[in-house]
Amino acid sequence: MLVGMSVVELKEQIQSLSAEDKVYLAAWLKHLSRVDATSHQAELKARLDAARDGQGHSLEQLERIHASLTAEGM
Repeated sequence: MLVGMSVVELKEQIQSLSAEDKVYLAAWLKHLSRVDATSHQAELKARLDAARDGQGHSLEQLERIHASLTAEGM
């Protein structure tokens, strides 16, 4: 339970997580820190528009990115 936990207690709990859970938690915290930012929403829209216009990644590029991340343990 996180309610009433101090930052020290949170840090102790986080240290006991698996590497995979720590990566997930870091990504989630990053998401929370910018989810409501207008600039972030504009960036996401620009990326989506570019992908729709054919400026996204090819399947081959995505497979290389995936293999690289997998090799890094992500």
